[in-house]
Amino acid sequence: MAALREELSRMGYAVQSSKPKIFDRFMHAALLDVQTKKGLADEGSLKLEHVVWLPAEKIQVGEWKLTLGSQAEQELGLVKGHLSAVRVQKMPESLAPGNHVINLFGKRGAISQEGLCSDKAFLDTIAASPEFASISGNHDALAAGADGSIQLENPVKAFKIPVGAVFAYQDDHACVQTGSEARRITILGSNGGFVMASSSKSLQSVNLGSAINTTSCKVAQ
Repeated sequence: MAALREELSRMGYAVQSSKPKIFDRFMHAALLDVQTKKGLADEGSLKLEHVVWLPAEKIQVGEWKLTLGSQAEQELGLVKGHLSAVRVQKMPESLAPGNHVINLFGKRGAISQEGLCSDKAFLDTIAASPEFASISGNHDALAAGADGSIQLENPVKAFKIPVGAVFAYQDDHACVQTGSEARRITILGSNGGFVMASSSKSLQSVNLGSAINTTSCKVAQ
């Protein structure tokens, strides 16, 4: 009943209810209107044997088990699987703070902190891509996954700073000194003796070793 209500709602009928499993007068009126427009018996009711369940609004039939005029069995055929979500196999550690997106097959979609994307518009574009079509019918290829990249939804300018120039660490913040000014930075990541960080102002140079003559910096307001 809830599935029928959802489908009628998708078709534009005002059938939403706090009791979705109850067949009410709004459901009856909507169903009667559909039957009338389709030239079906104007009953305003629906028998279960007249229902064919499809896993998605649009499908591709992979195998059809019936022939014209034969009696329908419980299973009518097989359809090609549809893409319900994209999941990153392992999210990188110490990602920069903020919302992230995944780039896959030249398409971009938002992902959760757990690395899951279930945005229908994004999934539809992926499913329609030739890259996905080339692996969709191969279970092993699907299990192996595809290469993609992760980035901030709103990219920030990052500076590559030697680890020796960074001091006064506090969570994902720290300080650097440029000339006589101590500057607060936000750490985005680190690799190979360098820290990737953002700053409210451009950093042309940073002090190293004995050139650092302070131990703290002001917190940006």
